[in-house]
Amino acid sequence: MQAPALERLRASFRGELVLPPAEGPNLLVTRCSGVVDVVRAVELARDEGLAVTVGRSARHDAVAIDLSRLRGIRLDLVRRRATVEAGVTWGDLDHETQAYGLATTGDVMPTRRVVATALRSGFGWLMRRHGPTCDNVLAADVVTSGGRLVRASADELGELRRDGGVVTALDLALHPVGPEVTGGVVVFNGDDGRHVLPFHRAWADQGPAELTTLAALSGPVVAVAVCFAGNHAAASRAFGALTELGAPIGGLMRSRRYTDVQASLLRELNRSVERDDLVADFDAPSRDDVRAEAAAVDERP
Repeated sequence: MQAPALERLRASFRGELVLPPAEGPNLLVTRCSGVVDVVRAVELARDEGLAVTVGRSARHDAVAIDLSRLRGIRLDLVRRRATVEAGVTWGDLDHETQAYGLATTGDVMPTRRVVATALRSGFGWLMRRHGPTCDNVLAADVVTSGGRLVRASADELGELRRDGGVVTALDLALHPVGPEVTGGVVVFNGDDGRHVLPFHRAWADQGPAELTTLAALSGPVVAVAVCFAGNHAAASRAFGALTELGAPIGGLMRSRRYTDVQASLLRELNRSVERDDLVADFDAPSRDDVRAEAAAVDERP
């Protein structure tokens, strides 16, 4: 990397530059403070013949673009959409959208970044009703490999990324959710796993679209985590099917804030099976497979 090129970048870059060591990999880390910084970093990589990576990188001869400082969120409540910059986490976005009773399918880990999740697909507690995060992408701001900032449709996004484009923001569809949902973890004896897991899959496939559930088996216990993003009466009917498995040995289903489900439900599931990692069967009903309503109706509001 030539010194004159670095000096030109310094003159127009507002973020932080982490220069490559005198002896070591030719890797420049650019901690961008805004979109113009991203453009300048991409231009440097283009002019110097270097690769561009997003986030941390161990590559040689590259410019690593750190987008963690891009934390802007703009809500359009009329059209129900959010413009989310690349450093925003799900905890950040849910805090803003839930103030207006809105959300989109988010990662089950609130510390993960929204844009990164959407670009990978995105599975979360709303995915059966509203699809994975990627299905909710409406448009994107992309810095192309040539250093141009463009506005892309969801259909154009894939080609721009394959051509080396850097996504700096996404527009996501929002949906009425909460702020209260029903959720929790129910724990059964692990010896019943051979019955619980097949039942769990069938229950999820046949249940209403508001139901998303995650099951995990570890030695002495099998645990089922559930989020139901609908009214209490419908939740009661859906959860009633769990009684077919017999008495659980622990756990609790309750009305709680959607932001609480996002922040803690996966952690509760992990604690229930006493493990730090998770080998899980992530299932929920498809949109077309809506379970017939039960005859008994819980009259709670």
